[in-house]
Amino acid sequence: MEWLLAGVLAVLVVGWLALRRRSTEPIGAWGVVAGTLPEPSPAAGRGVRLSSFGRVPVLGTGEHQAELAAAARGPAAAAPTARNLPVTAVLVTAPAVGVDRPGAVAVEVDGRQVGRLAPECGYLPVLAYLADRGEVGWCPARLTRGAGGSYGLYLQAGEADVLLPRNDPNGLDLLEAHAPVPVIGTEDTQPILERLLGAAARAAFFAGLELGRIAGGRFDGEPALQVMIGGAVVGHLTASVTQDYLGWVQPVLSAGRRPGAEAVLHRTPRGVQVTVHLPPIAD
Repeated sequence: MEWLLAGVLAVLVVGWLALRRRSTEPIGAWGVVAGTLPEPSPAAGRGVRLSSFGRVPVLGTGEHQAELAAAARGPAAAAPTARNLPVTAVLVTAPAVGVDRPGAVAVEVDGRQVGRLAPECGYLPVLAYLADRGEVGWCPARLTRGAGGSYGLYLQAGEADVLLPRNDPNGLDLLEAHAPVPVIGTEDTQPILERLLGAAARAAFFAGLELGRIAGGRFDGEPALQVMIGGAVVGHLTASVTQDYLGWVQPVLSAGRRPGAEAVLHRTPRGVQVTVHLPPIAD
């Protein structure tokens, strides 16, 4: 039964990959507003930024304490909390062990293996697809430390079907993907959203955020963050949510850079809806 489920998942993911359109331009600089993460070494292939709106535990870290300790002594050690250090994780396909077991996904930090992922995460078909293209996927991760001093690690990565966004974040300063926020105004952009989503049930994209104003209605003239994918406006955030995030976006705009966020398009009975993942708002 496990092999059957794995086979079904692989077929679904591979089918989705066939629909995916990717730019061939080099990946742009990435960072969150509060700081930046380095891209991985290109030794394993061209780095491809994966989605990060999820939390995935890394297994086997007990066998790699020395490697994790080395990562903690690097630039990440300057983080405000020594228990939640930001690092960059590279996901690579490891060779199969024996003829009756599937390949595994190894996790590397600073070029050293620090653990592995459970097969149930479903990432293998996506990463194998990248490997065939000479590419390697990477995502943000957090290094933790328990009361006994041992290190652990978890990935900030999305589910398998939205792990690989359909576009590159070229030139975007991405906000940390944490809280899901609905995008409104999508009823007016359904032809664009249908074209972007294609036959898939849902898909991930990197979206630009631009400051505009609401036209008409109760909030006429109020600032609104517009959500843009592929150069087209697909919707906007409400006036109140925009106010919550102006403090994140305006410094990026003032520096002449382009703020962005991770977005998910998903099909519903009411048409294609959009959700963007943004930093948590302090109470």
